[in-house]
Amino acid sequence: MLLSLTVVRVVVLRPCRSEKLRKANGAWLRTTDVDRLSEQEAGIIAARLVHRTTAKTPLLPEKADALRQALADIAKRQFIKQDITFEESRNLVIDAARRLLNENQFRAFTESLEAGLRALPGEK
Repeated sequence: MLLSLTVVRVVVLRPCRSEKLRKANGAWLRTTDVDRLSEQEAGIIAARLVHRTTAKTPLLPEKADALRQALADIAKRQFIKQDITFEESRNLVIDAARRLLNENQFRAFTESLEAGLRALPGEK
């Protein structure tokens, strides 16, 4: 009588946290490095949205800076702290823009937001 033995392995995938290492593009990155990259990306996305908005309607430099900072802070919260969902961050972004911009500027901003967060052709 032949007996067969089957080995079953269960693999549980969990996101890397704290000082654990993450691997990206063939190089190991510490969580702090990933967080720094996420922070940079948040700033790039915020600048992109403000740039699109100013292409449609003028913003005072102080208003543009305040909007850029508010958007970057919200994106960092979503990317790094991960304590809000995409939908919640979108609502916070819209609330911040509504608070900082007049009606025409807000309309231009929402049009910019509807174009997406990724770079469009010709954008950085």
